[in-house]
Amino acid sequence: MKKILLATTALSVLISASALADGPTVTIGGTSNAQVGYGANNKAFRPIDSTYSQSVHTRDETKIDFKIDGKGDNGLGYGAFVELQADTSGSDSYDSSNGANANRSFIYVDAGLGRIELGSNGEAADAMRVDGSTFARATGGIGGDWWRYANLTGKANATSAGQRGAYNPYVLPGLPSAVFPSDITTGSDGFPGLTSTYKDRETANKISYYTPRIEGFQAGVSYTPDQSEKGNQSNWASNENVTGNPASFQNVWDGGLSYQNEFSGVGVKASATGELGTQKDNTNNSSTTNDDLKAYALGLAGSYAGATLGGSYGKVEEFGQSAALNSDARYWTAGAAYETGPVGLSLGYFNSKVNNGSHNAGQDSSLQDWSFGTDYKLAPGLVPYAEVTWFDTNDHSAATKDNSGTILLVGTQVNF
Repeated sequence: MKKILLATTALSVLISASALADGPTVTIGGTSNAQVGYGANNKAFRPIDSTYSQSVHTRDETKIDFKIDGKGDNGLGYGAFVELQADTSGSDSYDSSNGANANRSFIYVDAGLGRIELGSNGEAADAMRVDGSTFARATGGIGGDWWRYANLTGKANATSAGQRGAYNPYVLPGLPSAVFPSDITTGSDGFPGLTSTYKDRETANKISYYTPRIEGFQAGVSYTPDQSEKGNQSNWASNENVTGNPASFQNVWDGGLSYQNEFSGVGVKASATGELGTQKDNTNNSSTTNDDLKAYALGLAGSYAGATLGGSYGKVEEFGQSAALNSDARYWTAGAAYETGPVGLSLGYFNSKVNNGSHNAGQDSSLQDWSFGTDYKLAPGLVPYAEVTWFDTNDHSAATKDNSGTILLVGTQVNF
């Protein structure tokens, strides 16, 4: 509580110290993305008796951004940012059932000593990370939309004996708070699988601070009191005794150090990021003891004459699973991209493994995928794209089935 009071007090002092010249300006922008996707999963993992029973699907996603920027007579910058979801339906990163339509909403102040952000926004570690997806084209390659069309729930449409057992929830590059689903379903084996919602926890209410970039170096840190709180949260007391979600943590600190520079036309980017968090106390409703949150990642990329090469390595020592399982995870990425005129190309590779520990000992869950994407700047703000991703999962058990397949995406994005 003292940490929150100190941070908000400092923010108030910075704002009150600014003598305003003119009122802030408002800039409206955003993106509109429409795509057609084809998912070729293994036969046992294809939907049957399901609302969505076809291999071909269409989806669209539109975001409208409001940027409010002002500057005082003393040079202090301030403002706000609001990202609205403008889709007709869906719940990719917000809960449409309760009418929420803003994915991000925060205020900021920017002075010579750095920038402070307060509100529902992404974490500092994710903003600073470098990996094989941060320069990918089309939807983002290994960090893009392919997973939406793949059956990664850990369940096959076969007999109970043929269903997969433990499954690896690590399908996207990045630290857990940014890429793990907000609602991880747990099968009868007690190990999680991936659901369709994701990134809700990344934009939980938080306080972030970024230093100025000096000689190419910049540091950043975020503090999230409770990852289940987002936006206009209320009625906290009634939620105190709700059974804790293994994917939700409190007192989460994340951040890191990034480096950007150019030497004789050669661009260099590097990052070292990490996060720590405490498992929510759910002892009033459950006797299960879960691990806390502990992870780190290192990334590096170089560019020259339109070509970029890079990759990363991440280690997740704890991510909220049952402490009795002794589970941990690791992942690594590699990628290459090339841009010439209006054309962009990229190829990425992602590999992750979850050590199941004492759960199905010796049967570690692994996932790997390759993704090739291309896009074309047809007109200002108009970018058609195509992307193909090959994926493979393996739980190293002869008694269960594994999934593999190809995801093909074709679409167009309008940036305005």
